[in-house]
Amino acid sequence: MHWRDFHGHSKQKIWFEQAIQQNRLASTFLMVGPEGCGKRTFARLLAKALLCPNREALSIEPCQRCESCVQVDADSHPDLLQVSKPPEASSLSIELLVGSRENRLREGLCYQLHMKPFHGQRRIAIIDDADSILVEAANSMLKTLEEPPAGAVIFLIGSNEQRQLSTIRSRSQIVRFQGLSTEAIATLLLRHEWVADPDKAATIARLSSGSLVKAKAFLDDDFFAFRSEVHSRLQQPSIDFVGLSKSVLANVQSVGDEGAFRRARMKSIIEFAVEFYRSMLSPKTEITAALGSAQRLSIATANRALERCIAAESEIDRNVTPAALLESWSAELAEICRAS
Repeated sequence: MHWRDFHGHSKQKIWFEQAIQQNRLASTFLMVGPEGCGKRTFARLLAKALLCPNREALSIEPCQRCESCVQVDADSHPDLLQVSKPPEASSLSIELLVGSRENRLREGLCYQLHMKPFHGQRRIAIIDDADSILVEAANSMLKTLEEPPAGAVIFLIGSNEQRQLSTIRSRSQIVRFQGLSTEAIATLLLRHEWVADPDKAATIARLSSGSLVKAKAFLDDDFFAFRSEVHSRLQQPSIDFVGLSKSVLANVQSVGDEGAFRRARMKSIIEFAVEFYRSMLSPKTEITAALGSAQRLSIATANRALERCIAAESEIDRNVTPAALLESWSAELAEICRAS
């Protein structure tokens, strides 16, 4: 893992370089941006640099050779603390942050952050899934966020500012990230040899909405083909909402029983619908080119359908059962389009 292999977010990198050079590095950063844009990798590269004993004082470049750098790459550095929401959970538990009820404040990430560093003079925490932190868990972190140990740096990873609790947002330096460019995603797909054909890499990159996570989902040829099925169903003058919801549910269930995988698949499929309705707002797209003028939706109808799809995406993380969510979503789409 090296900065030279990292694509995008040059402004953010320059900002951190200047903060380090001016000795004005804050203790807590809230990194927000779309999933799969590189926020976590950025935080890990910063952590690697800050923990590297051979790094030049005013540089953001780790040496890549020392034991510390090797340990960060291997996820075994004792001073790099990382927590994330368990795959089956809907929120980041308070136990991970401040310990179980029996050992509150005597275990968990906040307790570990206050321990003396094993190497050097700092400990670094990366808290993933900050969107899912509930009020009780956030309140348990307040003292650590307000009075972090000397040298400690905390990176919270989330999707956007609006989904963060005010107690966290007000105590953090916010760093905003944008989606990756299509060129960057295509380059990564080819570099990692996930795709061999440059044309296919370019197509997947264009459909990924700036997210490498979404791009990787398209590597499944069957799933890539399912996009066409969703678009075909949405093109019908009268949407068969029962057939649509059953088809999508079957595809979601095909990824296994783990909730996180199912939620990610649902988001990707609803993103197909978002792509479809957004195309109706543009005069020339791949989708609208294949439609006759009679099949085009009005701008008002496409906007209403698009808003319903975006709302459905936000509902996925609220523990709504997939079947109920998909039935409601598809039925309302059918009603919106029928009323146009």
